[in-house]
Amino acid sequence: MNRQSFLIFKVQDLRYALAVDGIREIFKLPELMAVANMPSDIIGLLNFRTQVLPVMHLARRLGQGNLECQVSDSLVVLQWRDLWIGMVVNQVEEVIEIDRQSIKTNLSLGREQAINSAFLSGVATVDSEMIMLLNPEA
Repeated sequence: MNRQSFLIFKVQDLRYALAVDGIREIFKLPELMAVANMPSDIIGLLNFRTQVLPVMHLARRLGQGNLECQVSDSLVVLQWRDLWIGMVVNQVEEVIEIDRQSIKTNLSLGREQAINSAFLSGVATVDSEMIMLLNPEA
């Protein structure tokens, strides 16, 4: 079988996944340095191993509102090519392997144009539950 490992996490009670090959670290959300005039989804900066790491609130990025961070939130540090970024998620669950054949990438809903999947690379069905696979490039 052709399987790939994904980190499963929740944002606003919805399950999302990222391929583990781009994830560098996961830890509880630390205190961040607020910076004025940043995009609304970038909530601050973190000194991460002597590197300045922008931190994005994933719920804001996905258009789920202007939400505040909680003490229970986690930070997922992701590397995509030369870009390093931290993503605030509500709950980290587990790493699972997903069969690539269970991933649907052409989501059209019967319309002429496909769904704008700027942030999604696909949707996987795991144990009869749908999990949205995030596109790290976006």
